[in-house]
Amino acid sequence: MSGAMERPARARGLRSLPVLRNFLEQAPEMRPLSLRFVDDRMERRYQEAHVRDVLPYIRFAHVLGMIAWALFRPLAQRVLEGEDAVMDAVLRYGIGIPVIAVGLALTYTRWYPYHWQMAMAVLLFASGAAWSLHHILVPSAPAFWSWAGILVVLAFTYMLSREPFVYATVVGAATIATHTAVMVFLADDRPQDVWYAQFFFLVSRWSGCRPRTGWSATAASCSCANASWTRSVGARTLCCATRCRGRSSNG
Repeated sequence: MSGAMERPARARGLRSLPVLRNFLEQAPEMRPLSLRFVDDRMERRYQEAHVRDVLPYIRFAHVLGMIAWALFRPLAQRVLEGEDAVMDAVLRYGIGIPVIAVGLALTYTRWYPYHWQMAMAVLLFASGAAWSLHHILVPSAPAFWSWAGILVVLAFTYMLSREPFVYATVVGAATIATHTAVMVFLADDRPQDVWYAQFFFLVSRWSGCRPRTGWSATAASCSCANASWTRSVGARTLCCATRCRGRSSNG
């Protein structure tokens, strides 16, 4: 009985192979390094549809970023004293939150959809640099605050910012390199603290480089949810080809 049930399933699987092969052959060509379509017109249509899909999430990420800066202030007040407590407040309310607020305001400008990737990259790196500056100017803060704050920035970079792979990779690497240099050359960190930080940075990088999946229900061609986030050419090609080829075959 079980053999009889397995044969139809195997037959259906064999029949689906030509369909899958034909689908892969029709998939749009991609640039392997940037994960962009070779066809500039298709890439432009994809980016226009993609930014419409992700703009609400980008704004929400800005709000979460400001909340994250403010949320840990009560904890800092319990740990820090004197000038360090004052400097912590200045860095949070005078640099961290205002920078993100400016970034949020820019999302409502007309030019933002055309330059949002670079604008978000600058904002993310600035947030990481602000936390590295905190590590220098607030020396009495616990050592683990140093790399824990950078992990929060990396979480926004890899998961919440909706940045494409190339931008997220460059920003993440630059943020880690900058903070590591601060720990080694400008702060009085123990070697084991530096190694702890590198371990967690490595885990964060690994998590951020895993592909994300899923399609959006948007009718616009190539508006595949998180397609610019996928870490492999094949994943993004399959995702986008579903939209592009599906629409072109209907008309």
